[in-house]
Amino acid sequence: MIGLLAVLGCAGPVEDAPPPLPLAAEQATFATLTGLGSYRMQASVRRATGGEGTVEMVGTETVELRWKDADHWSYVQRRDDRVRTEVVVWDAVAWANGGQGPLVRKGDAEPYRVQLAATWDPWERALESLAASIRLEPVGADLVDGRRAQRHTLVVVPPPEKRRRGWTVTAVEGDVWIDEATAVRLQGNVRVEASSGARTRQVALSFAIDGVGLDPEVSAPRGDKP
Repeated sequence: MIGLLAVLGCAGPVEDAPPPLPLAAEQATFATLTGLGSYRMQASVRRATGGEGTVEMVGTETVELRWKDADHWSYVQRRDDRVRTEVVVWDAVAWANGGQGPLVRKGDAEPYRVQLAATWDPWERALESLAASIRLEPVGADLVDGRRAQRHTLVVVPPPEKRRRGWTVTAVEGDVWIDEATAVRLQGNVRVEASSGARTRQVALSFAIDGVGLDPEVSAPRGDKP
C-alpha cells in the first residue's frame, strides 16, 4: 500500500482537457485573432424584420478588415452600400472618416485599436442574443485557405419550457469552420429565423478570413506615410 501511495504521490497534476472548439471560439478575443498574423477578413450580414406576414425593414452591412500588424491595418464598414466608417492605420498613425469626405489624419491609433477589439467579431455583431439558441455540432476535419479546421453544422437549441421575453430562434441552417490551432471562426454561412410574438426576424451572415501570413495590401492614404 505504501508503495502504491508513493507512486500516486509522485504523479504530477492532471492537466485539464482543452474546451471543445465551439466553446473555445466563444472565448476567443481580438488578441486570439491577431495571433494568426496578417490576414484579411470580410463579412456581410442581411437583417430583415417584420410582422403578420410582412417584411417591414431590410438592411445590409459589410465589413472588410485588412490586418498586417497593430500599427498597419485598415477597416471599412458599409451599410446599405454606403461607407459609414473607414479607418486606415499606418506606422501607428490613424486616418479616419465617418463616411463623409476624405480620410482625415487623427494621430494616435490606439483609440481605434480599442474600438476594433470591441467590435471585430462578425458572429457576435450579427447574431447578438440569438447566438445563445444555436448549437454547433461537429461534422469533420477540413481545410480553409490551407489551414486545418473543423467544420460544424448549426442546429437550434430547444427553448426552455418557461420561455423568457425576447426573440426565440425557430430555424437555423449553415456551417461554420473553426481553426484548430487558434479556435478562431475562419469561415461561415449562417441563416437564422426568430420570432417574438407576432414579430419575425431573419438574419443571414457570411464571413471569411483568408490570406493568413500574406501581405494584406495596406498602405497610408494617398501613399503619404507619416
